[in-house]
Amino acid sequence: MRPMTCGQSQRKTWASGTMSTMSVGTVFDCGDLVLVPVPFSDLSAVKQRPVVVMTPRAYMETSGGDFVAVAVTSNPLERPYSLPISNEDLVDGELPKPSRVRVDKIFNLNRDQVRKRFGRLTEQAVAQVSAMVSRLLCEGRP
Repeated sequence: MRPMTCGQSQRKTWASGTMSTMSVGTVFDCGDLVLVPVPFSDLSAVKQRPVVVMTPRAYMETSGGDFVAVAVTSNPLERPYSLPISNEDLVDGELPKPSRVRVDKIFNLNRDQVRKRFGRLTEQAVAQVSAMVSRLLCEGRP
């Protein structure tokens, strides 16, 4: 496990109320599982949801803390562009129940929005998610 560089929580106000976030400057890496406020599709509300960070640490360090992530759901229903994950797919941390990564739910986020880091996918799981994201985004098309 690599050490985290986060300190005391800060308070920020979001559309859904007040939530704690990690210290400014915390950097995450590809495969990290983090909890963030995610808006509903119609933007009517925001709910705390887990996501998988899909950009490397170096990108976040040069982008002002921005990163790309894909959604994680505990809904076991098999859907196109989703992959099952369980605690066996984690290097560290724990999922409360078997889940699915939804690569069709892609978010642009900032590290200041992260409430907490709660795990990290294995390199093999990250490679599977990344390959499915590439298929979704028409890799190889002109």
